[in-house]
Amino acid sequence: MLAKDINKILNSMSESEFSSVVMRLSEYRHSLNLTQAEFAKILHVGQSYLSQIEKGLYRSIGKPLTRLCVNPHPPVEFFLYGDEPDADNSAAIKLLSSFSSKYKLSSPEIDFIIRFAKSCKKDRKAVMLFFSKKN
Repeated sequence: MLAKDINKILNSMSESEFSSVVMRLSEYRHSLNLTQAEFAKILHVGQSYLSQIEKGLYRSIGKPLTRLCVNPHPPVEFFLYGDEPDADNSAAIKLLSSFSSKYKLSSPEIDFIIRFAKSCKKDRKAVMLFFSKKN
């Protein structure tokens, strides 16, 4: 997802929805036991800018989110919508991986599909349904 697309989503959110995004971002930083300065380096922003983000003062945070949301960090959808990977992941990964040889999918294609399937519950179910019908 591009930073400009993320910013469009963020700008269309209510104050409550946006506050949840900021809260998830801050909670994620705390779960990593990082200071604002350390986390700011990951986001390629200054500590004071991160402080303003965590206070909810900036909505256009698409670029920092895209910088953060690469492996091993959660996908951007986690921060936007709060969808966490759940127990369905292992079954989804096994099923999707089994299609690599059958449909001659490359490793990057499989990785993309798995990442997409993990991104949020609704989309994961749609992908699983699609591949289940192909089998």
